[in-house]
Amino acid sequence: MDAAGVLVSCSVACNSVPRRCSGIRLGRDWVLTTGSILSTVLEDISGQNNVASWKSFVDTTNQGRLVRVQDKLLLKSQVTFSVITSHVTSSNDQISFTNNNLGFKEGNCSPTNKQFPTIPPKSGGYVQCNNEKLGSSLSIALEQPLVSSDACGKHEEFKCVLKYIFRSTLVSEAVDTILSSWVLGSTLSNEDDSNVDTESEIAKNLISMFLILKLQTDNDDSSEVNEYDAFVNMLRGMFEPEEEVLKRGQFVVVESTPFGNCYFHNSISQGIISNVLGPGHCLLLTDASTAIGCEGGPISVIKQRDEKLGRRLIGMVLCSISWWRGEWIGFTLGVALQPVVHRLLSDASLSKSLPLMPPDTSSDRLAGVDDCVVLVRCGVSWGSGVTIDCLDGIVLTCSHVVRNARNGGVWIYRKNRRFAASVLFRSRDGLAYDVAVLRVGPGLALSSVKVSSNAAVKGEPVIAAGFSLFSENDNVQPTVTRGIVTHVSNPVAVLQTSCCIQSGASGGALFRCTGDLVGIISCNIMDTSSKALFPRINMAVPASVLAEPLNAFLRTGDMQFLADMESKDPVIQRLWKLQTTVSKL
Repeated sequence: MDAAGVLVSCSVACNSVPRRCSGIRLGRDWVLTTGSILSTVLEDISGQNNVASWKSFVDTTNQGRLVRVQDKLLLKSQVTFSVITSHVTSSNDQISFTNNNLGFKEGNCSPTNKQFPTIPPKSGGYVQCNNEKLGSSLSIALEQPLVSSDACGKHEEFKCVLKYIFRSTLVSEAVDTILSSWVLGSTLSNEDDSNVDTESEIAKNLISMFLILKLQTDNDDSSEVNEYDAFVNMLRGMFEPEEEVLKRGQFVVVESTPFGNCYFHNSISQGIISNVLGPGHCLLLTDASTAIGCEGGPISVIKQRDEKLGRRLIGMVLCSISWWRGEWIGFTLGVALQPVVHRLLSDASLSKSLPLMPPDTSSDRLAGVDDCVVLVRCGVSWGSGVTIDCLDGIVLTCSHVVRNARNGGVWIYRKNRRFAASVLFRSRDGLAYDVAVLRVGPGLALSSVKVSSNAAVKGEPVIAAGFSLFSENDNVQPTVTRGIVTHVSNPVAVLQTSCCIQSGASGGALFRCTGDLVGIISCNIMDTSSKALFPRINMAVPASVLAEPLNAFLRTGDMQFLADMESKDPVIQRLWKLQTTVSKL
């Protein structure tokens, strides 16, 4: 079944500016999109009767079933929908794929995400971040720019009718648990707390809701019953024959329309599945870049049949995660459509079947990641760590992760189990190389990673793994993200990578294609004037400078060798602090 990206527009009679987001065209006549587009309706409908009717209408969707739109609320509110589609007019518009989707394959570099030009503020396509007291924040666009004029004739607009609506009970449960402390919204920093809370409540209510639109055509004479049966059968045909098993590290493509502007219609962004989480694995996290307006866009994996590469629909963009704990970040939150549709069509538990595609090389290697990367909790803060000796439970992490170890215990978390840890060594604050060694003792049931003595090479593809965004309370696996080594200092003191790194990943592992440890994630770069963090410009401790003292300690048990992991070289210290030495000619 064909599934393509479209641009969906929702207009309210009392508002001249429509709300726009992306959507998925299913077959010839149907479009699936996110309930977030209805934020316009909630903002613009007036009168207590309409509000009461809306709440009653929303309550019917809480039953987790497909609801036919019959109460005429949206007609009373004079709400109209339209869909803008693309015509492929030349070979330049075709989407081509390569075999680079096997993320760990030797010699492959990660695909470059398509970058979108900045939209001027007057267009309305922007996001304002919240202040730090608001905690976590997901950004969903509530204001969109007007669609640009189509001078090339590549776009066509169809009127649509909202036919069905449903709420995913799986996504609702995830919102109530994993995302319960997150603030969802778009313009947060300049508004008072009451407005922020109201906007977030609306966004959380709509993020688990999905709309099914039907394109209006002249030759449509099907009855309501036949139409309903045809749609349900189409869903079954798309998602029931074979279950797509989502794996971290799997290559994905996002097709969407940033800022709701036709100029960017069906832009392509590439990345990997960074994590799969939530009840029934209904949510996915990807490092593919998106922006406001991309909500509702299709997320696909690459499949190969008859020696041809193509896309298979596996998910839909829920929102771009733009601001979290005072940091700009670059992840995208999506919904995995298969478990959601399974739950919608049947109350029975999901059946397990063989995946459509053969196991991805990267996913096989990620099984080893889960067995060596752990969460490190020290007081109210947490970070990550990597096991370098499974027999005695020796864990390598960052010094700043366990900075407050004297004021409270250090705990290691693995698969819902907690282990007390002691600090064997911690480098002094501000000095290279910001590392610490912990001991848990036997019983951790982990695998150990090989610490590579070979220095990283500029341009080398790497995978970063750590517990960013989600703590031990969320019961998730390590979040992974792919990038390359963008810079290696000379002499080797610090690595720079393009992986997408946030707080919580400190002390996490940086793996090369062979699975060897090539670095320890340390920090992001921050603009001291604006305090903005750059998630894809980050630093790591080179494993090559740690290999000799660590191996000596593991071989002899003598902790004096660990002191060599704090450099006394002034050149190394300057490089570690990102200070350069300019030679005089």
